[in-house]
Amino acid sequence: MNASRSFSKRLSLNIIGTTAVLFMAAILTLGVVSYSMAYNSAIKETSAAMKSNFLEIEKVLGEVEAVTNSNAWLVEKFCENDTALLDVVSNLILSDSNIVSCAIGFEPYSVYPDKMYYCPFAYFDEEGKVRTRMMGSDDYDYPLMDWYIIPAMLGHEYWSEPSLDSDGSGRLITSFSKPLYWNDGRLMGVIKADIDLQWLTDKIQSIKPYENSYTILAGRNGSYISHIDKSKILSETVYTGSLGVGDEKAIASIRQMMSGQTGVIRINRPEYKGFFIYGPLTNGWTAALVCSYKDVFSKATRMNRISFLVAILGLILLYLTNKRIIGRHVQPITEFAYSALNISQGNFKARIPEVKSDDELGRLHDSLDYMERSINEYIRELRTTTASNERYESELNVASAIQMQMLPKDYPKFDGVDLHAQLHPAKEVGGDLYDFFVKDRLLYFVVGDVSGKGVPAALYMAITRSAFRFIAGLGLPVDGVVARINNSFCDGNDSGMFVTMFVGCLNIDTLELNYCNAGHNPILIVSPNGKPSYLHAKPNLAAGLFEDFPYQGESMTLERGTRLFIYTDGVTEAENHINEMYGERRLEEFAGKEDVNESSEQFLENLRLSIKDFVKDNPQNDDITVMSIKL
Repeated sequence: MNASRSFSKRLSLNIIGTTAVLFMAAILTLGVVSYSMAYNSAIKETSAAMKSNFLEIEKVLGEVEAVTNSNAWLVEKFCENDTALLDVVSNLILSDSNIVSCAIGFEPYSVYPDKMYYCPFAYFDEEGKVRTRMMGSDDYDYPLMDWYIIPAMLGHEYWSEPSLDSDGSGRLITSFSKPLYWNDGRLMGVIKADIDLQWLTDKIQSIKPYENSYTILAGRNGSYISHIDKSKILSETVYTGSLGVGDEKAIASIRQMMSGQTGVIRINRPEYKGFFIYGPLTNGWTAALVCSYKDVFSKATRMNRISFLVAILGLILLYLTNKRIIGRHVQPITEFAYSALNISQGNFKARIPEVKSDDELGRLHDSLDYMERSINEYIRELRTTTASNERYESELNVASAIQMQMLPKDYPKFDGVDLHAQLHPAKEVGGDLYDFFVKDRLLYFVVGDVSGKGVPAALYMAITRSAFRFIAGLGLPVDGVVARINNSFCDGNDSGMFVTMFVGCLNIDTLELNYCNAGHNPILIVSPNGKPSYLHAKPNLAAGLFEDFPYQGESMTLERGTRLFIYTDGVTEAENHINEMYGERRLEEFAGKEDVNESSEQFLENLRLSIKDFVKDNPQNDDITVMSIKL
């Protein structure tokens, strides 16, 4: 049951893990989309709210401009009638409820040569009644006031920057000024209408799409006209505060805003994160609506949190449900696991649980049942095969022992002649051979290599050795010995096997060597001074290939102290782990380093160790046969 719970738990966790990743990815995507939609919606809604209020504000400002312009023509008509001019300014402030005072400032001495200041002025008193009077004095030098001098210099209408009313009321007012001209084009003066900005700041602050949003209004010079923090009005500018942003990038955006464009600036500071939308009024002022991300994204954040909690609860419920369902379905797998465990421990008659479903579990039952029956059948066959292999290995061991016993072990004892040989088969039996015998002071010897490996090569090896002994014992020359062996092999050689061999006959007294090389490796001759060289004999084919091949023998007389070294290709073709062969060059170098007085047995043993050190742990891939004759 532990295995069942463990597997079902892992499976449930894998399902929940995958589902959780998908849920989280979906929630994250939903969150990003919802925040993006909330942001775009906020931009659209706040822009619409600002435009709507801008239209109302500009409507009021336009009415003030229209009323002022409609009364401007009366000024020249009544320019020398004080009473009439006072009536003009009185009627003007009564024409528009937003106008709180009005004045007509004439150019000094332009109406009356003896009057420098001539400025009819109308205003509302504390009781709301219209009062009039003439203004202008050294204390109120109106020709130097902004409302007068700026439109006079510009030559067109002008809304002055907001300022506190000079009557001490503390009202924030702005003036619409229009320059007036005589018929001859000379400046007559300037007419102005003052409006209280309280209604404008109320209208601006009414633009509140979110709980913590607020609107600012700035004049052309950047001074705050309206701000949620009233202490900033006329005392700070958007440049000094940069709407709470305070970096070079934001200041550059503020400059763009004050240039009369419309746009959005994002605020991303630790103390405040949000954005503001800005736009210009027709009189050159700029309004900006500031909104925090917290307000804009509050609904999206709340919805995302709800989605996250619902996802967590859903995953928990899904895990508990899956664990219960999967645990019930996994129980048969647990029983199959116990059955497989019993089979693995050697109980090949373990009970396989019955399953009535035609699905993967049913196929698993059939597979285990088939495996159990197959194992039992295999065991029966293995027992039979093992017994057969044991007999075969026993026979091979016997064959190997017989083959090694066929090789001569008694080396000839002659003064000045030291002969020794070794054979190391790659398998239990091999196709290499060596043999020697002495007759009438003549040492006959042979080293051969039968094609192929294993039992067939071993049989040919035995036949070759027997043929050599018999034919060489007839006293034939070495080329005749090889020719007779070749013809005997060619007769009925349907298997196509052949044997390479080096056959020699050494006169022990004269040291004359007669030899014949039948496709074998060149033998190595080490001179008495220790210099090795290969004996390149006449080319002859291996025995067993072509009947009646004309083999050619050769002869040479050796010096006392010379060493003859005959070997098979298992020496030069021995490979290491990188498939590099021992090779003839390395063999020649080995022979050149050995002591010239070294015995043949020690020479062959040192060679065996040299080959072993070269191949390391790489397995032997061919029979190795070596013979050393030291004179």
